[in-house]
Amino acid sequence: GISGVILGVVSLALGRSLPRISPEASLILLEAGSDNIAALVEELGLRARAIYLPTSLTQGRPRALIPLHRNSVQPVIQKPVEQRLIVQFGPGRDDYGVLVATPGSPALGLIEASEGGSTSDLEAALSGLLVGRLDLVDAVRVRRSSENVVIEVDHPALPVHNHPAYTVLGSPIASIAATVAAESLGQPVSVTSEIPNGRCQTIVLELQPEVRL
Repeated sequence: GISGVILGVVSLALGRSLPRISPEASLILLEAGSDNIAALVEELGLRARAIYLPTSLTQGRPRALIPLHRNSVQPVIQKPVEQRLIVQFGPGRDDYGVLVATPGSPALGLIEASEGGSTSDLEAALSGLLVGRLDLVDAVRVRRSSENVVIEVDHPALPVHNHPAYTVLGSPIASIAATVAAESLGQPVSVTSEIPNGRCQTIVLELQPEVRL
């Protein structure tokens, strides 16, 4: 299912640039993959927001961690995680989660997004990927505070709608943005909200505490 989502996003990007691959066919692949992820989420009863991890915490492969338990306080990643499906991220008995690939996992390889970047570096990385390489939006703007990163994108090619997989991971565009943000800023992030506003979409990422290695 996760592979289907990745193939759908890549195919959609190709479909917008190569006439022989229609956007309609790409959306079919994306929806099929999303439905499979939704089945996995519902079967395991996953309700917590995914935490997107930089590659320094995932042995060099971009991944998102979905906590198995939904607590009132957002869990804190306390150590690098293993490349397994079920992983432990802290010493507590509830500190377990599902480690999954997302649409941003392969997309990150298309650009340079080194850790420790500034807000302008993040904006440049997102613009290069979402606008230049994938052609999913027309423009990207980034604002950052001590707790959040706000990303505004113009004319997103993929609409935001109510879907079980999106409730946990965020929409495909938000998922890609969160992957790039986690890598560029060097700390975990979560998608807390997505607000469509006419031709603009606002994505709010919550910054998680940095992990001291």
